[in-house]
Amino acid sequence: ELHLGRDRAGTVGRRFVQVMGRRSGVFVRRGAAYDWLHPTFREYLAAWLVVERNEMPEQSMCWTDEYPNEFVVFVLLILSDKDIDVTSLLPSVPVPPVNIDWDRLFWICRVMIEGIKVTKEFLNILVYALISACEYSHKPWILENAITCLRDLRRPDALRHIAMERDYGGWLRIRASHELWWMAEHNAAEESWLAIACDRWEDAGFRVEAAIWLQRHKCFDAAKQAWEALAGDTKITFDVTILSEESTPLIELVRDKGVDKNVRLAAALALGALGDVRATESLLKALSDPDPEVRGAVCEALGEIGDPRALPNLEHISQEDQEQTYFGSVADAAQQAIARIRQRMAQSGESSFDNATKE
Repeated sequence: ELHLGRDRAGTVGRRFVQVMGRRSGVFVRRGAAYDWLHPTFREYLAAWLVVERNEMPEQSMCWTDEYPNEFVVFVLLILSDKDIDVTSLLPSVPVPPVNIDWDRLFWICRVMIEGIKVTKEFLNILVYALISACEYSHKPWILENAITCLRDLRRPDALRHIAMERDYGGWLRIRASHELWWMAEHNAAEESWLAIACDRWEDAGFRVEAAIWLQRHKCFDAAKQAWEALAGDTKITFDVTILSEESTPLIELVRDKGVDKNVRLAAALALGALGDVRATESLLKALSDPDPEVRGAVCEALGEIGDPRALPNLEHISQEDQEQTYFGSVADAAQQAIARIRQRMAQSGESSFDNATKE
């Protein structure tokens, strides 16, 4: 404590506010006075004062308009920092399929993500409610929020459960697999995508999409298994199902600009996974595809096949094609393909580019 007199404290206090207002961005001048730049600062101080005075609100008051959400969150956080369990201050978790207050459910999730201290039982009920939301709701915004909350709560076990179960539907399974990859649960994501691609009862479009994601994330062994499973399933009517070990239909498909771009993209990635050198010429022609995503996939496929004849074309693409794809520019994909081909050349003992490109 500074032990300042009232007048001196007032002078120092005003000076402090003026300096903070100019330099910190915390305060803003409104007419002749300074106010908080954002109400969050005021809410935090109010929450801190409530905790210090032990003037805690009742649980029933935490979910009303009387207490602003940010204020309640700060109260819970400050208490948690003091190692106090705040479960009793939270509203009960609504669990589907009963009538659900979705705002309440996702507000509780948001608070939990901040790292407040609750019982393990409460957290498990919340996770169960989110999984149930994925099972019983068909509204995209609810499904999206539920998956995002499971990710932010760091629950890969729940995401893997959704990704591996056919009943949740292809879109949600792939979405859960994406979140597993984002969480660096790469093995679980790879396993999930492979399961979707090999699931004969799943929608064909989602099966192909899962195989594409395996390829794009460099899970090459799993991608090959996925494409082979698609090739062997005669019940699929999706265009890419003309996949075969012989690769001839794919060689024609990858350069057919009359089919959907996703079909051309999938065909390119499948050729790369199968590693058939006979596809090189068709893939080189497909480098002129009008869609950058397809051109990027073609570069990846050429890198996987490893035919040195592709190097001159890839060198040109790496310098000229800066169009962006989901994973970067086409030029980036070409550079990665060049690196893979040269690595294979070095391993096989090729001593020069000229020798490697001889017919």
